[in-house]
Amino acid sequence: MWVVANGILLLAVCSFAIVPLLALYLTTDLGASAAQVGLVLALSALANQGLQVFIGMAADRVGSRVTLTTGITVACAGYIGFALGPGLAGQLAAGITLGAGRAMLSLVGKVLLLEVAGAGSASALTLRTMVVNAGSALGPALGGLLFGSYRLMLVIGVVVHVVVWLILVPHAVKRPARQRDRVGLRELAGNRRLVGITCASIGFWFLYTQLTVTFPLYVNQAFDLKGGIGLLFALNAVLAVALQFPVLKLLDRWTDSWRALVIGCAVVGSGFLLLALVPAFWALVGFIVLFSVGEIVVVPKLDVLTAEVADTGSVAGAFGFASLGWAAGGFLGSLLGGVAYAAASSTNQMGLFWSSGFVVGCLATAAFAVVAARSRRVRIGVM
Repeated sequence: MWVVANGILLLAVCSFAIVPLLALYLTTDLGASAAQVGLVLALSALANQGLQVFIGMAADRVGSRVTLTTGITVACAGYIGFALGPGLAGQLAAGITLGAGRAMLSLVGKVLLLEVAGAGSASALTLRTMVVNAGSALGPALGGLLFGSYRLMLVIGVVVHVVVWLILVPHAVKRPARQRDRVGLRELAGNRRLVGITCASIGFWFLYTQLTVTFPLYVNQAFDLKGGIGLLFALNAVLAVALQFPVLKLLDRWTDSWRALVIGCAVVGSGFLLLALVPAFWALVGFIVLFSVGEIVVVPKLDVLTAEVADTGSVAGAFGFASLGWAAGGFLGSLLGGVAYAAASSTNQMGLFWSSGFVVGCLATAAFAVVAARSRRVRIGVM
């Protein structure tokens, strides 16, 4: 399991070193306009988030080895495409290709861990979240050091992906033909618990997006802390890595994954209430602490419960279907969050803005609680 986790860590470091700086590379090195950069990144994100359900269904049919190999190949093609310094059409093609490759690798990483972990699936998915968080902390620092040679960094990214493929492919399972259950979108949509988790998660992902969309704007506008934003993000990364296992181990000791999911979402929502009630610097730190604690509970528990409710032979498809909640929540969070923040900022109603985040948190928590209650009734045969 640790071999697979180390491979995922390398991919995470590589991704977080390259992708966050892609906009700067497109503008400074390739001369792209802000509108063009926005289009490239939007299509890349759409491919990353929107294609996972179809990738998941395909992965259930062809197995993790083919999915891993395809994901590595497609991601490398995206990196090489950007390294060639193309025009807008080439940038769009590279962005979509890279997004699709990242989607495949994100999904197959979860499947690989489940395949090698056996009965320890919950711990495996928690480990995955921890190493991805570590990658999100290490990657930007490495990318900042190498940004002056961004094309070299893209080439290094390709080399890293090839090395990871060599590490992981022996652990990938090529499923025999008789096990390739053909589970389509209709079957996934017919899984009520899976649909419930996906829909309930939209509210959480809406709030999750605010950390990178409206929170930095608020920190800069209300407190004039441009440099402080990086420190707050660093605190988030450190807490996510350091507290992941201790917090989840504590919760697993006295409750189940469904209740932990509800608790985690409530903690995230409480962070927004703190911002609404206390317009002070220490509230920013408190928000990051609450957000981090809730995040490290909700994200892995969503994966654990998605795997739990998945029908036989459709785990990858279930992960892909659940990602629709992430895509919808992220899109709505970016769009509505930005519009609402602009309106609140112009009328000096930031308390109301953050209170609305708390309301979304309450609704998401209630939705998770309803899904949890129905799931427990299913397990005991009431429904």
